[in-house]
Amino acid sequence: MKLIPNFNSPLALRIIFAISIFILLFITSVSYKHNRDLQNSSKLMMHTYEINIQLERLLSFVKDAETGQRGYIITKNSRFLAPYLFSRDKVNRSFIKLKKLMDDNPTQQQNLKNLFDLIIQRYTYLEGSLKYSNEKTYDKRKLDNCMFGGRIVMENIRFQIDEMNDVEKDILQKRQKIYQSEISLTPFFSISLFLVALSFILLSYRQISNDIDRLKVFNKKLLISSKLMAE
Repeated sequence: MKLIPNFNSPLALRIIFAISIFILLFITSVSYKHNRDLQNSSKLMMHTYEINIQLERLLSFVKDAETGQRGYIITKNSRFLAPYLFSRDKVNRSFIKLKKLMDDNPTQQQNLKNLFDLIIQRYTYLEGSLKYSNEKTYDKRKLDNCMFGGRIVMENIRFQIDEMNDVEKDILQKRQKIYQSEISLTPFFSISLFLVALSFILLSYRQISNDIDRLKVFNKKLLISSKLMAE
């Protein structure tokens, strides 16, 4: 004999409502998770953007030091040394910010250390150029060596900064791909679950409406029977 589900029982209706509520709560939790992932993705973009800005500022500070040094060598005017002198503090503050921003990435921490060593070398060459361009300690050969060596180190600084920017871009792209792959399935998955929950709710509503109609008919019959018994 074929068994037919009995949706007339109160237990079946309670089960249907419980399943519907569970599905709706699950959809809500999935939506919340993806909203949180979207916020994390936005934070990651801002994090990468901030690192790029700090790296560009760092390079700009070193360029300011170079400009001040060259201006002083050409003009012998000490006012040109102001950018060179002030750039050290700016570079140190920028390094502190970058260290905090890259605290969770060992690869970038090593890159930052390499960059710090290169910038120290650049300032060593800058100091040497200033020393050997002075009238009292002038040495053309050593001055040329400092200028040439400083140019090579500056190119290495640019390469190191570009490499660090590329690392941040790769991290951002990988995380965005993961996020996009997850979020692409969300609409279909959520709509499917919503339709299932809606189907259960409509089934429950239909069954309750049928029960109410049957109850009205039964009440009418009961009222008629009561009147007949009274008569």
